[in-house]
Amino acid sequence: MGTCKYCSASGFFLRTGELGVCSKCEPLIREVVSERLRLITESQTIINASRSIRTKLSRLDIIIDKLKDLKELESRGIRFGVKNLAGALQEACVHKDRVIVEEAAEVVATARQKRELASSAKSAASALSGAVIKIVDLKKSAMDPEPLSRIERELKEEIRQIQLDSFLAAAHKHEFKGDFKKAIDQHQEALYFLKTDAIDDRKQQDVIREIEHKIALLRKRIEAD
Repeated sequence: MGTCKYCSASGFFLRTGELGVCSKCEPLIREVVSERLRLITESQTIINASRSIRTKLSRLDIIIDKLKDLKELESRGIRFGVKNLAGALQEACVHKDRVIVEEAAEVVATARQKRELASSAKSAASALSGAVIKIVDLKKSAMDPEPLSRIERELKEEIRQIQLDSFLAAAHKHEFKGDFKKAIDQHQEALYFLKTDAIDDRKQQDVIREIEHKIALLRKRIEAD
């Protein structure tokens, strides 16, 4: 008794061909497989010729989608002669993430160039913040988002350090000018920033203590005047 591996029809007189499907399903399966393979080949050609990140990612999505279709047919036991679909699917997913990470690296490099040319801490932080937004957007398309999450964390830490340094630089400037009250104000802004950010205070306790010690010294200088 034969059984079609696509429509599940069975019977003593049902015959299946080399694909493992009945005569009614065979033309459909051949058309589906042929169309999927055509789209995969066409997409790979476009990827190789394109410099557009959007084009590459959209075409890689097509390749992954069509390989999954073929893999689903393969899981039913339909034999259409394409070898190592699992390997091809994994390779396509890795390729997609590689394209995304390469694009992320360019985004970061451009943002850091802007940061170096920035005329203020605010504009430097803004350049990096723009990169964070782009990285978050790229992460939505990644098969494995962790490399993008790592880049996002690094950028956020750079932004945090820029903001903290701006408070401390302002405090040192006021201290240099002898305006100790304004210097204290800026140190307190730095303390507020540290104690209200997302980082556990225990991990930045040394910096917090250093700033608190500086505030205490400045207050003593005010009292001494």
